[in-house]
Parts: sequence; C-alpha cells; structure tokens
Amino acid sequence: MSEIKVNKISPSTGTNTTLGDNGDKVIVPTGVEQQIKTGADILIESGADINLASGGDINVASGGTITIDSGGTITNNGTAAGFFSLSDLSFPTVTGMTENAGGTTTVVPNTSTACTITGTNFVTGATINLISTTGAILNPETVSFTNTTTLAVSINIPEGSYFVRVENSNGLSGRSSSTAITASNTPTWVTNSGSLGTFAGGTTGTITTIVATSTDASPALTMTATSNLTGSGNNQANCQLTVNTVGTTTTGTIASSGGLGINESVATDYIFTVTATDGTPQSTSRSFTISTSYTIGNSGQFN
Repeated sequence: MSEIKVNKISPSTGTNTTLGDNGDKVIVPTGVEQQIKTGADILIESGADINLASGGDINVASGGTITIDSGGTITNNGTAAGFFSLSDLSFPTVTGMTENAGGTTTVVPNTSTACTITGTNFVTGATINLISTTGAILNPETVSFTNTTTLAVSINIPEGSYFVRVENSNGLSGRSSSTAITASNTPTWVTNSGSLGTFAGGTTGTITTIVATSTDASPALTMTATSNLTGSGNNQANCQLTVNTVGTTTTGTIASSGGLGINESVATDYIFTVTATDGTPQSTSRSFTISTSYTIGNSGQFN
C-alpha cells in the first residue's frame, strides 16, 4: 500500500478537491480525527461512502457542514440509524404539573401559585412555556431547577387549560402529551350560610332549596351533604339532597320522604355542611341549619 504524506491538499483550479473515483471508499482509520473547519464543507455525492472506523472522529467546527446528496447515507454498523439515533438524545419529557398546596392540577386564575413540574432529563437553565388550548403561550413568573426530574415554578395564568413545554439550555425540548394544569374559579355559593328556616317536625316533601354557581356549565356541579342532613338516626334530619343544573347554576333541593326530624319530638336545630364540587375538581363547602318546631295538640282546659 502506497503512502503520501502532505500537510495540505488544495484544488489546482476552482474550490473543490475530489478524493477517488465513483465506487471508491475513503476510510478513516481508528484513532484518526477529521476536522472540518469553520466555513468548510465535505460533500458526499450520490453513491459515495465515507467509512469511519471504530474510534475515529469527524469534528465539525462552527460554520462547517456535511452535505449528503441524494442516495448517500450515514450508517452505523451497517444500519441506517446514522452516528446516533433520536433515543441517544436526552430530550426532556413532561409527565405532570401540580400546585404545591393541595397537590391538584387546578389553580385559581390570575393568582400567583407555586407549582411543581415532573418529568425527565431536566437541566439547569431550562425554560418553561404554558401553552393554552386557545394557542396563547405564557411564561411562569419564576423557574427553579430542583433536579433532573423536578422543576419548581410560580405561575399566574388566566382561566383555561394549558400544556407544559420544557426546553433545556441545549435546545432540546418536550411537551406534555395532554393539558397538565387548569386555571379555574371555585364554585360560588348563592345561598347564604346559616339558617334555611324553621319547619314543622315530620314534614314530608320539599323542605327548601340551596343554590351554587360554576364558571363552567359542563360538567355540572355536584353537591354532597353531611349525615346530619341525610342520616335517619337521632339528631339527624332524615332528608335527601338532589341537584338540578341549568347553565352554570345548580340548585340543590332538600326534601324528606319519611318526615323531617322524625326521630325527635321536640324542636331541634340540624346543622350540616354541603360541598359543591365542579369538574376540575374544585370544591367549596358551606354550613347550613334547618330547624324543626312542634305544636301542642289535643290540649285540655283547666278552670
């Protein structure tokens, strides 16, 4: 095998230098490095090959390029995977986002809220985008790197649902596959807390109603009451609570099929709590009182 030792190969005319003929191979042995300096190009034409042996390197300096014409490939051990596959790159992934106070995926709109983003391959200096389902892109108030799987952020966002995108300082990025955080107002009670009225003990049918509203019509609000209202034992009102929603307003009807406060024969105050919950889910609780009264019947007269 012949050997030529030179410090530089330059084209005799023009700007291109050709190594070999069609079908020839340029082999870079183990341990040899090829440096492509700023502004330089290596053009691999159709059908040509450059074989980089184990341990060899091709260093592309800033401004240099490797151009592969149609028909050319970069192969790795005979496969078309190239020098690397996408799996070799440490793209960040976003698996979730929760607010710190309650660990939920819902925050109050337009309020500074501390949250935690979880995922993989996070690095120091990562930037965060909150992408609304409407297309709006917002940024957190603050971002702090905790570790490769956790980022701490403070957000202040308007009502809506948001995807979370993380971009590392090396330009690699990843976005949550579904909306990760929602800003939504909690349900609002229309009915004041406290007494709902006094009713005759043993009354059946509808007793009274309570009302709450939500910012979203769907899914409708649900209402749940403590056993002081729905139970049938002593000091329990023996009532049922059903709800009906029209638009964003939900009405809870309190009724008794077996008789209000049937287990007591004296006036009693039944204090209970009802919780209204929306679909996010966020909830608001309120305390109410229903009182019973009894009249004396079949009384006698004494002279």
